[in-house]
Amino acid sequence: RYSLPKSAPHLADFLFKTQKDNAPWHSTLDASLQHQLEKRLSAQVGALGPRTTIAALVVENKTRAIRAYVGNADYFS
Repeated sequence: RYSLPKSAPHLADFLFKTQKDNAPWHSTLDASLQHQLEKRLSAQVGALGPRTTIAALVVENKTRAIRAYVGNADYFS
């Protein structure tokens, strides 16, 4: 099994579990936006209190492309 990337691990995990043919896939994620969103959510979740999670999905409306995907502020929690 390959290790997950450090960026967008929730998306990578989802794709790994759902892709049956191991075909390559192409992402519309914006790496800079993804990183910024991960940092922002990690900073905000602490202010929300214990046992709180936070997630975000950024979609470009015109093209419906997914630009950032964060399933939880801390993937390992």
